[in-house]
Amino acid sequence: MNTTEYALLECLRYIKNSKPGEKKAPPHCDAQLLHKLMRKQGVELVLDHFVQMPRDIRIINQLEREAHEKAYATMYASVSPVFDRLKKDGVPYAVTKGLFLAAKVYPRVGDRKFGDIDILIDEMNLPSLVDALHLEGFRQGRFDKEKRAIKPIDRHEELFFLTYSHQTATFRKVVEGLYMHYMNVDINRHILWGECKDRYSAISIKDFLSHSRPFSFAGTSFPVLSDEFGFIHIALHLYNDLNSLSILHTDKSYNLRGFTDIYLMVRNLPLNWKKIQFYCRVNELEQYVYFVLSLTAQVFEDGTLLTLMEKPAIYNDTFEHTFGLSDDERKQWNHSLWERIFCPNKKDMLSCYLTDRDMQKITYNSRFV
Repeated sequence: MNTTEYALLECLRYIKNSKPGEKKAPPHCDAQLLHKLMRKQGVELVLDHFVQMPRDIRIINQLEREAHEKAYATMYASVSPVFDRLKKDGVPYAVTKGLFLAAKVYPRVGDRKFGDIDILIDEMNLPSLVDALHLEGFRQGRFDKEKRAIKPIDRHEELFFLTYSHQTATFRKVVEGLYMHYMNVDINRHILWGECKDRYSAISIKDFLSHSRPFSFAGTSFPVLSDEFGFIHIALHLYNDLNSLSILHTDKSYNLRGFTDIYLMVRNLPLNWKKIQFYCRVNELEQYVYFVLSLTAQVFEDGTLLTLMEKPAIYNDTFEHTFGLSDDERKQWNHSLWERIFCPNKKDMLSCYLTDRDMQKITYNSRFV
């Protein structure tokens, strides 16, 4: 690691021992380079609450934070009629990830960059959600910047998601917002990934969604998962990002924001770890959640995270130092955790591990995702 990377990790670890309202001076390094790296890793706004950065950087951060908050409000106002239809029809679902994290564990909602609205729903209720989205002008497709319209996906792309992914193709809608031109809605049909489809029937999404609570934001009401089940879902989502071949070769994987999400949840929510451990043990999810806790503990140099759950009997160093979502694509890492996080070109880093079959899978998936 170089000086700026060391400095960023030290700043991130200020979260561990900070007092309310306290800001510490950053380690000695170029402030502009440090801020640039913070932005690349997606943590500049949360660290703005813990690190005393120069005034010009604080102004930039504040403007970005306010833009995020206004964009969140635009997105949720646009999707509010969809939620109203689902409530009227008695359809169970939960909004997950983005706003759940931003509102519950970050100092300000705008501190966490947004990308879309994520909805978890049982497969049997998927048609009801799709119908509600269509009635409110959402379409599966890509945003055409020149025409300012959504270009529909074809049937082949639709079938790809239904066959190989736990998600549907993204629903999009053009919106008239000052800080955005269109918005995304991603629908998750399961808490596991497409490579685990043989386990879908063993984990009831209906039961998972029964652990939901009412929530509201900017005048829009909708259900979110309980803190414990929200944590499980987000930990599984991060595990996917840290192991999917299609994601590992992008900057979305092994960035510090994902580990910060987990750490802030552990730090700021009164999680019932016995409940988390029991559900994970019954459904054979322990190794995935422990993997995420272990890597987060290393990033924050906080070994207490490894005392929250019992180490699974099947968990070992070989599992922790490998990647891949299925046994036939699992591979041993030769790069350290820090090399994975700060690698300037993750596609190049990953290329030395991949077989022709792996490359074919990535190339095929990249046509749709």
